[in-house]
Parts: sequence; C-alpha cells; structure tokens
Amino acid sequence: MKDTKGNGAQFVPQQKDNFETKSINETVDFFSTNPKTGLSGEEAKSRLEKYGPNKLKENKKKTWIQIFFEQMANPMIYVLFAAI
Repeated sequence: MKDTKGNGAQFVPQQKDNFETKSINETVDFFSTNPKTGLSGEEAKSRLEKYGPNKLKENKKKTWIQIFFEQMANPMIYVLFAAI
C-alpha cells in the first residue's frame, strides 16, 4: 500500500478513502497488487502479520431480558400499553 504523502510509509486506508469512486487501476496501484495474480503468498502473509485478519469484531449478543428492559425504557411502549 502506497503512502499518498510520498514518504514511502505504508498505511491502512481510512474511511475517507472512497474507493468506489476510483478506477480499478488507481485502486490496484494504491494497494500495490496485481489484478490477475493477486498478492503473492509471501506478501499476503506479511500483510496478515502487519494488519491482522480481515474479520469484523463480533458484538456480544444480548439476552432476551436485556432486550426486554431496553424496550421498556422506550416511552412509546407506555403509549401502546395505555391504548389497550
């Protein structure tokens, strides 16, 4: 991945990087890869060690009792109870 500031450092793109508006060639150049062959095994391993796996963090699942009390905190629920 190339540094757009020209100091040679590599970095992870931030959310402000709008790759959907860039051409394929600009994106390929930015990530220093080959669209036909992809990353070499060595480069993929290096990036995995540097940036970690491409995995989203899993949120802790809420229990049914937590969901119940969160819904009871909503004032609209009392309007619905009053309508019954």
